[in-house]
Amino acid sequence: MNNDLTNILHEGQQDDADRKNLLQSLSDELSLTNDEPLEEEDIFEQEASQGLQQIDQTNIPYIVDKLNADLHRQLKKKKKRRGIFKDPSSIYITIVTILLLIIISYVIIKKLG
Repeated sequence: MNNDLTNILHEGQQDDADRKNLLQSLSDELSLTNDEPLEEEDIFEQEASQGLQQIDQTNIPYIVDKLNADLHRQLKKKKKRRGIFKDPSSIYITIVTILLLIIISYVIIKKLG
């Protein structure tokens, strides 16, 4: 997975000016109003923007940093949960080994019985 897609704000790669531009565009988008008839998606967006407008503007950088950290933590947890079979060849080897054991067990039981 591309690291650029997992970072909301690239730590150490953006200076304060880029951060300020991002936060300014966020606040500009929140201040826009739409007088057209609202569809379901528009209603959701309007309610979300109203909720964001109620947030104290001084806390936005803290919230963005917290969301970024939470995203990183969740992605690391998902990577750890991959399981014991990380590559498909080990799955095939395991299946073939089990089938061979079953066949050998069947042949031995038939010869003894």
